[in-house]
Amino acid sequence: MMNDPRRISVVCPYFNRSDKIMDMLEPLLPDNRIDQIVLCDDRSPDDDFYKLIDIVKDFKKVVVYRNVINLYIQQNKRTAISFSKNDFLAVVDNDNRMDKDFFDKIFAIPDWQPNILYSPAFGFPNFNYCHLNGQTITKQNISSYTGDKSIITFCNLNNYFVNRNQFLNTYIHDDNVRGADGLATYFNWLKAGNSIYVVPDLTYQHRISPDSVFLSETDSNMQKVYLWFEKLKELK
Repeated sequence: MMNDPRRISVVCPYFNRSDKIMDMLEPLLPDNRIDQIVLCDDRSPDDDFYKLIDIVKDFKKVVVYRNVINLYIQQNKRTAISFSKNDFLAVVDNDNRMDKDFFDKIFAIPDWQPNILYSPAFGFPNFNYCHLNGQTITKQNISSYTGDKSIITFCNLNNYFVNRNQFLNTYIHDDNVRGADGLATYFNWLKAGNSIYVVPDLTYQHRISPDSVFLSETDSNMQKVYLWFEKLKELK
């Protein structure tokens, strides 16, 4: 809707991606529905951080914060979300991309609910969950979904649209989530009585970089992924 008065933030937990950041920012900068873009730097090397600052210095809607120490992705995501000035925000990883069509579909929802996390149905090109289009996942029915092994990656992709305060209120830090922070987030979100709505045909671009920390620690990460997946199964 052209006259929709709602405004949102886009928040990005950032680390060492100055060479990719403009691709992520490009569709966000001209979109007037987005009036704040938060980049929360998790103590990148100085040369990358100052490259980032130089790249974004002329973009008034972009704000950059830098952590004093490296917090890793779960805590950095929580920190980035806390800097949102708007009640609702999209979370996007620093090497991924949400185009105008993503926000068109989000703004086509007439009344965003704070207790609903709005999830994409497709992280293009590899993560296709369109069989979940229009479905709502709760702690009462999550066990009925866990027979579908694709739910493991669905719950661990970490790119979505959510209410700031509700996210912060349900966030629980746990040192044992490295590599499985998405599953831990969804577990705490559902356990608190919130729901996940798979927005029909909502897509974004989800890249897996060769230098991904997840890939470099695959064995230990997968152990945690399955641990948190078992926790999800037990929700009632």
